[in-house]
Amino acid sequence: MLIEIGRDSGLSLATRRIAGTLTGISAILALIWIIRGPLGIQQYTLSLLLAGFSLGFLGRVFRTETISGAGRALVSFLWNLTWAFVGIILGIWILGWVASLQSDIFPAAISSWTPSLVVAAIAVGLGAYATQRLGLARRWRATPFIVTEGKGPTMEGTKLTVKHDTVGMPIRREGRTIGCVLMGEVSTTFKTPMGTVSASLPAPVTTVGIPFQG
Repeated sequence: MLIEIGRDSGLSLATRRIAGTLTGISAILALIWIIRGPLGIQQYTLSLLLAGFSLGFLGRVFRTETISGAGRALVSFLWNLTWAFVGIILGIWILGWVASLQSDIFPAAISSWTPSLVVAAIAVGLGAYATQRLGLARRWRATPFIVTEGKGPTMEGTKLTVKHDTVGMPIRREGRTIGCVLMGEVSTTFKTPMGTVSASLPAPVTTVGIPFQG
């Protein structure tokens, strides 16, 4: 069982937005290339294609998942790199077909990439598959632990004590243990301006911010 809470980090959200923006700009450049004739910008054919493929490639790479550990990030990066190569290969094929319909010639400087891209896609894809099979992308799994009667975590003057032996489960967020869930009834003592207050909490009790240390 895995208990993991919280939202994506700001960095993860930012890279996702960047990826979406880059992919969108790449699609716009492809559209501009398709209507280059009416726009009278045939002289920029190669520049448009290079910019479009480059931004599309970066947009895919920026989708790499980075919040679940280094191993998972590596596998995610390799798979995204593989799909980036495949996307460029398909883009060259589709845009080359469009150019033939327009009685135009697709730039040989770009179409000549295809053999190298195919080899790169196969090599990186096999690397991603092998890395995944080695278990580097395996997600962290929570290990239950026993909290004995009279013990529990403490934070900022608040003491939690289990009334009977009970099971606890770690809580993870962004690859870090930030607390635990205690499955049994808990008594708590905390300080207030009026003095020390004691109370009982029914199970389950979540202790975010205070990982249990027995």
